[in-house]
Amino acid sequence: MSGYRLRTYCGDEHTLPVGVTLTPVDDEGTQAFILESLQRAGYTPRANRGAIHVDGAGVGLGDHSINLTVDVVSLEETKLVRLSSQLQTRADFETASLAANRGNGACTVTKFDVVELTTEDHEYRFTVRASLILYADHLSEKEFTRMTWLYLKETDTIDNELESVLASPTSERG
Repeated sequence: MSGYRLRTYCGDEHTLPVGVTLTPVDDEGTQAFILESLQRAGYTPRANRGAIHVDGAGVGLGDHSINLTVDVVSLEETKLVRLSSQLQTRADFETASLAANRGNGACTVTKFDVVELTTEDHEYRFTVRASLILYADHLSEKEFTRMTWLYLKETDTIDNELESVLASPTSERG
C-alpha cells in the first residue's frame, strides 16, 4: 500500500478520532528497544523509515496475517509507542464504520478506526486500522511483548471477519 496517504475520518494519519494529534518522534533508543524486544520474543522485525514492521504476525488460532507497524509518537510531551495494522480491503464509509464498530465491540485491547485512502476520489476509498497505544516512558520489555502479544491475538482473531464485512455489498447487510 505504498504511495497511499492515510487519514482518519477527522484528520490525518497522526490524528486520533477525537482530534488529538500525535507527533512522530525520532527516538533511536526506544526504536532499538522495540526492535530487540520483538526479536527476543520470536518475531522477525525490520526497521524502515522511523518505524518497525513485522509482516505476517499473529498468535494463537489466527492465520498470522497481521502486518504490524510499531512507531514512536508523542502527545504533547508524553512519549508513546503505537502498534497499528491496516486491513487491506477497501469499502465505502458506512461499511468501514460498521467493521470498525464490530471490531471495537469484540476486542478489549485493540481499538479500530476508519481510515480514508486519499489517492482516489470514489466511493470505495475507506478501510479500517487496528491500533494500540502504550506509554513509552517506563515501558519494560516484558510489558511491551505481552501487550504486543495481546494486540496480535485480538487483531489476528477478528481480522478475517472484518475483512469479510468490508467486502460485503451494502445490500447483503440488510
